[in-house]
Amino acid sequence: MNYKSIDTLPIYNYNKIIETGDFEKYGVNNVDDWQIIEREFFEQIGYSEKYFEILRIKTDIVMTKANYYKSNNNALKTLIEIKKAKLMQTIGEQVGGDFDLMIAQISKFMGFRIDIKKVSVKEFYSYIKLAEKQ
Repeated sequence: MNYKSIDTLPIYNYNKIIETGDFEKYGVNNVDDWQIIEREFFEQIGYSEKYFEILRIKTDIVMTKANYYKSNNNALKTLIEIKKAKLMQTIGEQVGGDFDLMIAQISKFMGFRIDIKKVSVKEFYSYIKLAEKQ
């Protein structure tokens, strides 16, 4: 299946894409479709500060890689590995146990078990907004 919208992409798939960066494995066939989903998410839901921290680290890694390729300085290669580890730690903080806890809390609030492989990103965040209003 090729998902092209937060209206159809299951929250499970979205979470796995954010966690692994592998959008093709989780049903988004190309980078253009992923960018559409990202744009929709931003326009309709917004992003957390943790998400922007992840983007800053990714950008820093890319810039450090560019400097490494220009200079072939092995110290930069080590720095890249350190930054990748920081990225994985930050991603883990955003989606790891917090995601499971969030599913449990929203399920409890809604009064039914949320099937993360069926509930779309948009629907899931609608539940969160509803819970926040209570």
